[in-house]
Amino acid sequence: MVGFPRWPTPQASGSGGASSSSNASNTGNGDMLPPPKPVMKASPKSTTTSHPQSATQTSNGASIETSQLTTETSQSRAPASQPKSVEPSSTDGLPLPTPKRRKLNAALQTTEPPVKLGLNGASVDQFTAWIESKAFTQFFSMLKENATLYDTPSTTTRSGKGKTTRQGPTLQAVMQVIADGEEYGVQKFSSRDPDVDEFTDINWYGLCLYQMAVYNMKKRQGIFFGVKLTVEEAYIRLWHAMLRATHGSAPSRQQQRSVELQAKTTASDEELPAKTTASATTPAAKNTDAVPKATVTPADDTGFEDPVRIQTLYVRQKPAHGEDVDLEALDEESISWYNSLEKGSKEQRFDYHKATEAQTSGVDRMEKLLDNKNYQRFDYGGDCASLGGLDPLHPRLENMIPTMSLKSWQVVGVKALLDFSSDKTILGCILADNTGLGKTIQCLGYIAKKLETRAMQLEAHREWMTGNRSAPEPMKPRPPKPTLLVVPGEIIQQWAGDIKNFDPKMITLVYYGTKALSMSTVGRKVDGPLLRDSPYFDGSERNARTIILTSPETLRARHGPSKLLDHRVSSLGWTKAQAEAAWRQADRQWERDLGDLFELLIIDEAHCVKNTNTAISITIKWMQPEFTILATATVLPNGINDFEGFVNIIQPKSEIWTAENLEKFGVNWDVNPYELSDDHPAASLRLTLHAIQTFITGPDASLEKRGFYLQKAWKRCLLRRTYASQDPSDPNKIIGESLPKLYSRRIVCRFSPDVQKTYNELSAAPLRKLAHFLPDGRVCWNRRNSRNLTLLSTALSYQWAGDYVTADQVKGWKAKKDCLWLWPELIQDKQLEATGKSDFILPEKHEISKQLALICRGSPKLRQLLQIIASLVLLANRRIGIWCSLPGNQILLHACFQALRIDPTIYTAELSS
Repeated sequence: MVGFPRWPTPQASGSGGASSSSNASNTGNGDMLPPPKPVMKASPKSTTTSHPQSATQTSNGASIETSQLTTETSQSRAPASQPKSVEPSSTDGLPLPTPKRRKLNAALQTTEPPVKLGLNGASVDQFTAWIESKAFTQFFSMLKENATLYDTPSTTTRSGKGKTTRQGPTLQAVMQVIADGEEYGVQKFSSRDPDVDEFTDINWYGLCLYQMAVYNMKKRQGIFFGVKLTVEEAYIRLWHAMLRATHGSAPSRQQQRSVELQAKTTASDEELPAKTTASATTPAAKNTDAVPKATVTPADDTGFEDPVRIQTLYVRQKPAHGEDVDLEALDEESISWYNSLEKGSKEQRFDYHKATEAQTSGVDRMEKLLDNKNYQRFDYGGDCASLGGLDPLHPRLENMIPTMSLKSWQVVGVKALLDFSSDKTILGCILADNTGLGKTIQCLGYIAKKLETRAMQLEAHREWMTGNRSAPEPMKPRPPKPTLLVVPGEIIQQWAGDIKNFDPKMITLVYYGTKALSMSTVGRKVDGPLLRDSPYFDGSERNARTIILTSPETLRARHGPSKLLDHRVSSLGWTKAQAEAAWRQADRQWERDLGDLFELLIIDEAHCVKNTNTAISITIKWMQPEFTILATATVLPNGINDFEGFVNIIQPKSEIWTAENLEKFGVNWDVNPYELSDDHPAASLRLTLHAIQTFITGPDASLEKRGFYLQKAWKRCLLRRTYASQDPSDPNKIIGESLPKLYSRRIVCRFSPDVQKTYNELSAAPLRKLAHFLPDGRVCWNRRNSRNLTLLSTALSYQWAGDYVTADQVKGWKAKKDCLWLWPELIQDKQLEATGKSDFILPEKHEISKQLALICRGSPKLRQLLQIIASLVLLANRRIGIWCSLPGNQILLHACFQALRIDPTIYTAELSS
């Protein structure tokens, strides 16, 4: 389980407000709001919870009045003594506005709104200041630019012959859209860069309302910061503010206001300084980004649902609507692995036997195959000289920032990439260095050197054009084309920042998600889809320095076979059967075809294109750039056959294996190019798909020689270094010695004497039945007993809950709210069933500390882990990774983090969910 909580360091309350009663309530600053409980449209009933008139003091002296607001949810809780009121409903199942709400809507259209939205004192002036501030305008402006605004509030009216008409979306409908968009970790609205290509008006309303609520509840500048509000309460208040602003933005109102403004214009045109609330006592107020994930105080009974999303690798790749990973892109072997894992977990026993000498030697051979000096470079001094006379002690390329320099293996890596690109027999290469060795900086170094060479060629050609033309004309560079970087969506901003830090003169464009930019976004967005006549392909010299960043999903969804199929059917009049038959065929006349438009294509995590049958692999093959760099630390993630997918990109022109070429090379059709010398002309055939399939991956390939053949193929296109590889600058050093050291600390968590006694009693039976010897000498282990011992060593409560936190129950647990409270409730129920009594009193749902105390009882590991979380995450604001042995442990931590409002990302093997 890998967690990325984003809790800020607790800040002291401001001098203008009352102190909070608990430290936890002051740290409720996060950047994502978990979705409220969806409003079920199928039900004609909606409960209404009235809030007593009260004002809650915030840390900056603001208050919130709730006397005239009602919260509409499908499961609102009311005291038992008060009957639930049922509102009348419209034909679509949504409640009609009550007289009180209609009165509130009407009042908000005036200049004297009775709802003070959290402001204390003169509500009119402060409300006006807030609605004109960044906390409101930045989101409402986005709504105005992209959606249709209605001149009347979102109510249901009766007009005509009794027909029901709706003036814009209702709050309930928008809240439902938000809940649906955030379900199961999709993050349609909470994503840092949501994709809005297919957004309708109601989606824009949802995005505006969601992001406005995040900002105003989680930022110090927000009107609800520090106020104990549920998400629904915040939505209602913000919705009414949006109605008021919408009414003021109507065309008729705009015309009226322009006349009024003209009458009020004074003779002075001097601009007045903008108001500001910044002060020296709150420097942190301006030092946070509007990142879309949030935490809230554990004392708040907010009713949030599923703040911790147990995400799978499949869900993690779905950052934008319509651009998620298609099922065919999932690794078949990963699904097979998960199925076998699930099958094995249901079996009682499995055999264990010691690895044979042949098996261990096979692993050693694979390690040697991947860490081989045949595809490494060691001429550090020569490469420094070739790259423009770099200083070997501090190698830096032109335009690099002064504080940045290259490592020795990165210098030779840049030179190797340049050598690969100069080989006319291939169109790509593989940069397969281990994680952490700097594949990013080597790719950027390659771009920088190509730009430097281009500038020199342009200058030489200009001098020739303006000088004496009697000399031979120097080589003129190719027409300028941009670079396309295809990287996972979640690290696009990381790449953009690396480009900016490496060479500020490079132009970075982001082709991913919405056109709107958050405060933390680096680079500007590409406006609309990339087309063949886009300005980035107009031949201007600026385009040579342009790097366009996108994700595999965005590229596939906007320029892949599915999009082309739609175009052929809807625009060209093809039948669907005809379009499907041409699935793999590109169309150079299609306006979205990107073939031959890029100088360089770099694919990070390139193992995503190893399957030649997937849509993304087909899309990449259609690109046909001048050169392609495949960056991946896992060259053969599943086996030697994976190399075929890379060859499809490195050497896509398999037609060079022709009778004409073979005759020119002086060889026969059945020639084995791997048995020829490296300087033989026919050695260029080694990277053809025909050669790979015939002599390396095919069924008739020699098992003894295919590793040897693969080394010869890799030597022409692959650069691979590991931490144990030799440092090019010093033959007596390995690369790992130049990297930051990894420190390990082992923490022994011991049971107390009483708990140890209980553990000994519980573990005695599974220990006796853990393993036994078979007649042939092999050891047979019992999976169930092994799992029970592992869980008991984590927490003794698993003796009651262990059977209810298995892998196939993860999905059910992640859909629950109040998971931490459900855990002791489950334990108590099982204790009562087994013994007729329970050894503890079940706390109330809001008593988080008591629930944690119960969960930590009998679990020294969990107590120690929560201390580490408090130190590294809550105080130091660091990101950490937690590895769990079983899904049951993930569910337990999920329950704890949910209660503490820490928002991690949890990866499980639910690849089919």
